[in-house]
Amino acid sequence: MNVKDSLEVRSYVLHHSIVLENVIGSALANLLDIEAPTNSYCFGNSSKALSFNQKVFLLIDIGALDDSEKTKFIKFMEIRNQFMHNVAANTFKDCFNFIDGVEKYLLKNYPQPSGDEKYLAVAYNSLVKDVKISTESIIDKLHEKNVRALNIKSTQILYDYCKNNDQIVLDALNFIFDTLNSIDISENETLPVTNFDIFLQGLPKLQELIVERLNKNINLNIENLLDMNKTT
Repeated sequence: MNVKDSLEVRSYVLHHSIVLENVIGSALANLLDIEAPTNSYCFGNSSKALSFNQKVFLLIDIGALDDSEKTKFIKFMEIRNQFMHNVAANTFKDCFNFIDGVEKYLLKNYPQPSGDEKYLAVAYNSLVKDVKISTESIIDKLHEKNVRALNIKSTQILYDYCKNNDQIVLDALNFIFDTLNSIDISENETLPVTNFDIFLQGLPKLQELIVERLNKNINLNIENLLDMNKTT
């Protein structure tokens, strides 16, 4: 293989690596509640930032990947590292010769007619596709986790604020709480209207009810409801 073809293969793998590293970095920054990852030491673009390998190992350490996904990420890293650092890795065949068991793994998990270069490239592409799917799945799980955490926090704030107020206020709170929990996040990928939007929509009515009942000095003990909310 000539130099031009070798560079094309390396550039092809590098492109996948850069895209995946960016997505993985964003997912980890979200998980760690880092508001401006591009300005952070770990996920920014400076020499101090975590490497691609370190970010993947961090995903593994926090249990974000199952055993099958973990193996795929590691295989991708091994292939990526050879093309980035080994001058003799000019083709997929060359690259795989430097990694114990990777060709056998790819052809077992992504069967091909033969081990020729073009088929090894197809198997590699299938591996990349699976790694991308796993990465996107992690982001979806984090999104769902964050939305549900917001539901619990915002609802608890409302209950705490309205503690010892009238039954009508309690009914309003229950209405908002039921509405929040009625949304099936798994069937709403884009979440154009978030649960927090619904929470905000209920605030004016809730505020009106609170003022009305506070002016009448009517108190209601809702300790049992609070205890029930803490156990759910």
